[in-house]
Amino acid sequence: MVRDVIAVVVPFSRPKFSTNVLENFGRQSFKDKTLIVVENGRGSGNFPEGTGAMLVSSEAHRSHARNMGILTAKSLGIDYWAIMEDDDYYGPDYLQEVWDERGKGDVTGKASWYQRYPSGEVWLLNPTKQFTYWDFLGHNQLGKNGGILAATLAGYTTKAVSFRPEIEYGEEIVWYHEMSFAGHTLWSRGSLNFMMIKHDDPDHHHAGDYDWTQELRETNAIRIR
Repeated sequence: MVRDVIAVVVPFSRPKFSTNVLENFGRQSFKDKTLIVVENGRGSGNFPEGTGAMLVSSEAHRSHARNMGILTAKSLGIDYWAIMEDDDYYGPDYLQEVWDERGKGDVTGKASWYQRYPSGEVWLLNPTKQFTYWDFLGHNQLGKNGGILAATLAGYTTKAVSFRPEIEYGEEIVWYHEMSFAGHTLWSRGSLNFMMIKHDDPDHHHAGDYDWTQELRETNAIRIR
């Protein structure tokens, strides 16, 4: 029996973003949800207690943390899960939008999304890839697209719903490809209700010499401000 609940899974390793995690979860208009925070690596033991979040510990990196969060949701009898990053912005209707469009594909995500850079500029990436079926939710190395929702249906294999634990960054990119190759449909929602925040500090793998201009060209991005 499918429960009409969404388990929000957050791989967590940076204590300074705990408030952002709680704010993103708390502002959601969708009521039937539960928060599963998987503390991995250096983040273990640093998420505040008493917040109502279920805390799961993992010493491995992000891919393993995602898988542990999904398995935890299954153990609770929750059939739907959405992954949220700890440092991005999720608008109030993010989960409601996901839920309303859940039947359009085996997986729903965003191939088009807003992105804010350290300079304060905001761009819309892949503006033409909204409300359409696509073989890949993301573009080139731009797979961190605001989360994934999938039903853990009986026809799914373990491989199809698992993130490869040996991959630390870009794990969702490989996951999308494997889902597509397995014959599952990928539905790209609209670009609203999510903004990827690019942070220029050592705690982020896209800091430093990351070429912002290249990804803007490759995604036919439109500057919003």
